[in-house]
Amino acid sequence: MNNIESIVKKIADDAKLSAEQKIAEAQQEAQTVIDNVAMIGIDYPVACRLGSVTNDTSRVDNVKKTDITAITNAFCARIAEAGLMPVVNGNKYWLLRKIDLTQLGKYDIWLSQDGDKPDYPYTFTMWQYDTDAKIDGIVKDARLDISFVDYTQK
Repeated sequence: MNNIESIVKKIADDAKLSAEQKIAEAQQEAQTVIDNVAMIGIDYPVACRLGSVTNDTSRVDNVKKTDITAITNAFCARIAEAGLMPVVNGNKYWLLRKIDLTQLGKYDIWLSQDGDKPDYPYTFTMWQYDTDAKIDGIVKDARLDISFVDYTQK
């Protein structure tokens, strides 16, 4: 094996280890959520939301689509193993371009898209339609969501 092949193999091995570390971290984060939810109890789903950060860099900005999908699946699977309902949350761009929905089909989708009428082409069960609503008694902007599924009955 020449030096270039060795370098390429090392980079590939490091990338694989990095992806495996991210998956393990997603499972640990899911466990933290599970531990906290157990104290309060909830009837609605636990969302996995990976995404870009405005005016900053996100830890997943340069992560491959296959790895982001694996990370999302690892988080959601751990949530489901604990008897909770996982959902995948994201905006239209993220859901269509950054993850592989064919690998996450067993999880409901919670779409984040401001406006009166979403143009996301696939089925979603929850919709965040406003991220800066003004509500009396709430100091900061409020996010408004609607669920098309009664998760208390699911």
